[in-house]
Amino acid sequence: MLRINLINFIKPTFSLSRCHSTTTTAPLKRTFPSLETITATEVTPASKFGQGTYHLTRSSRGNLPVYITYKACNVQYTEVRKIQGDIVQLRNDLQKILRSGSASSGVKDEDFKIRMESKKLVIKGGHKAKIIKALEKVF
Repeated sequence: MLRINLINFIKPTFSLSRCHSTTTTAPLKRTFPSLETITATEVTPASKFGQGTYHLTRSSRGNLPVYITYKACNVQYTEVRKIQGDIVQLRNDLQKILRSGSASSGVKDEDFKIRMESKKLVIKGGHKAKIIKALEKVF
């Protein structure tokens, strides 16, 4: 008798059945404009950030993200990081600044390299002070 009670106790007492909702809603009808009526200005964003414009995000201590690094054979490089927007335009502007006036210290256009995957600008040589001085006027 004890054995029979244990078997009845172990058996599941629920049944699986489908649940149906009692409320019904009408499907939403959306009308989309035809492709012929859509213009390019409606599809693209209104602000053209990143096309000829750029922004540097400052560090947590409020400094510009300009750093000195050393690579193979103790070659010094200046890195500008945290660039948002048009990196090529930033490079062109920095080339103009470093070539003009008393700041020209042999910086060639070939010394500038853009790292698109990490969004940074690498310049051969130690130009941190000159770059910070130039960027602090803008940022």
